[in-house]
Amino acid sequence: MPAAERHGRGQYFTPLELISFVLGLCPDPDGLVMDPACGSGRFLLAASARWGCPVRGYETDAGALEVARAQVDGEVIGDDFVSAEGRGDVSLIVGNPPYVRRRGAKRDLYVDFVERAAAHLRPGGRLALVLSNAWMDTSYGEVIRSLLLRDYAIEWIVEGSGENWFPGAKVRTVVVVARLGAGGDRVRFGSVAELSGGVDLLRAVDQGAMRGDEAWGPYLRAPDLWFSSREGMQPLGQFAEIRRGFTTNDNGFFYPPADSGIEERCLEPLLKGPKRVPGALFSAEEVRDRVFLCPEDPPPPGAAAWIGDREAWTLRAQEPARLFLLKGYHRTFRQPMCTTPIHYDQQIYGVYPRAGVSLDWLARSLNSPWTQLDLEMAGRVNFGDGVLWLALNDARHKLRLPAEPLEHEAEIAAAAAAATERRLRLAK
Repeated sequence: MPAAERHGRGQYFTPLELISFVLGLCPDPDGLVMDPACGSGRFLLAASARWGCPVRGYETDAGALEVARAQVDGEVIGDDFVSAEGRGDVSLIVGNPPYVRRRGAKRDLYVDFVERAAAHLRPGGRLALVLSNAWMDTSYGEVIRSLLLRDYAIEWIVEGSGENWFPGAKVRTVVVVARLGAGGDRVRFGSVAELSGGVDLLRAVDQGAMRGDEAWGPYLRAPDLWFSSREGMQPLGQFAEIRRGFTTNDNGFFYPPADSGIEERCLEPLLKGPKRVPGALFSAEEVRDRVFLCPEDPPPPGAAAWIGDREAWTLRAQEPARLFLLKGYHRTFRQPMCTTPIHYDQQIYGVYPRAGVSLDWLARSLNSPWTQLDLEMAGRVNFGDGVLWLALNDARHKLRLPAEPLEHEAEIAAAAAAATERRLRLAK
């Protein structure tokens, strides 16, 4: 299957080394092994060769189904696993279910696979799945986190610390191993540099202390200093209102060029991106981008000529801001502030201090080493290319600020730099 088509379906055929690694995390299944999206049958062939066990697979792609049936000595069903009735007879569910988000849905497809797994497992059966790491941190991932805590004893959550397990894919992945049934003890979070090597245990966490409504990514990424320093801090949303910038759906029109002929009174300074201004503190005069905001009706001649026969030529009202929180990060960390209020694009969040909160204090806090480290934990890294992306609700609720200056600032700065470097290294 061409790479573009595999990407569109969220399908990436699992390397044999990864299959062997996943099976190696599991005890002997002593019964039926199933792959809910078996493709050509790689997991099933490896499980059968390793354990001599009976196997079952589900696959909806006609081409892959034909290949699987030709080479797998077992039951291969041409049906959708998610809608199939569970038989409760499976000892081990293994595989790499598709990741792509369903059209119109607010979660990725593999969430459905995890939800349906218990209906197919027998008591004490296990699942060992390769999943996108998005569920560790996203709000829709709470479904998986809560389900695992409620119905399973989680044994391993392992990520790769070396090269991407799927060459050519931007998505980062983790392996989850969990046993059906209550009574989980400690969840082992691990990292593996080479699939042929062993797992480096990062930390073991009491499953009873974990919560489904909190992100689990920090258990893999955060230093102990982050956990100890964060206690007692308040979310950024307690100190400031965080708003989205302009989403124009037509930047070429609403962000006109300098020679547009539009009257100056209809153009306002616009912060379009952090690279468009120097440093962390700037003035409106240093901003070269403009947004077309015409308060006059009818518009003046230059603006009218620019509008032409366009029916919609106004943007929603936006209160200009002085302090901004960036939406995406690569190598550079800074939260810019303008000497006067200006408008801003959707790639940036406006930060509006609540009553009694100092703007200068907010600016210092958001540009501190602590916020850099906290961003590495609150942001999402599933967009590929080493980009860290901060969702609006994550900015409001996951970023936390200390009321007092933190001790160990040098250690925090070092930890923040290490976390950023790690993210960039994993993206290579």
